[in-house]
Amino acid sequence: MSEDTGTAFSGHVKMREDYVADTVDLVKSQRVLVLLLTSYLPWGFLGLGTGLAAPALRLEARSRRPRSATNA
Repeated sequence: MSEDTGTAFSGHVKMREDYVADTVDLVKSQRVLVLLLTSYLPWGFLGLGTGLAAPALRLEARSRRPRSATNA
């Protein structure tokens, strides 16, 4: 191979230097988006799921409660 290639994955994949530089530049320019997708978004979905499950379970429990004779 010529000198303008980079090696990734222990020699299994050869990457051109211009491709490596473009990829690094793209990741640097989209740093916030990369952090959002890899770190913050999964925890946000966990919080959202918990926040929606709690009221759903509460409503389900209220609907299954027997009605009292005084309210009928």
